[in-house]
Amino acid sequence: MTQFAKERRILGIDPGTNILGYSVIEQRNKSVEILTMDVLVLGSKEEMNTKLEGYKAFINLFV
Repeated sequence: MTQFAKERRILGIDPGTNILGYSVIEQRNKSVEILTMDVLVLGSKEEMNTKLEGYKAFINLFV
């Protein structure tokens, strides 16, 4: 049987091509709560390299 931490926060990221979705959830024992969830609209005309830099900057906010 796997043991989990009693409290933890989990960052979920859906790196879409034009829209990046994210959420932060908190687990306490057997309870799970959504702390925040939202999307970042990256734009369909931006270069993929520009979008990747945006992904990196976003992730660095949580590291």
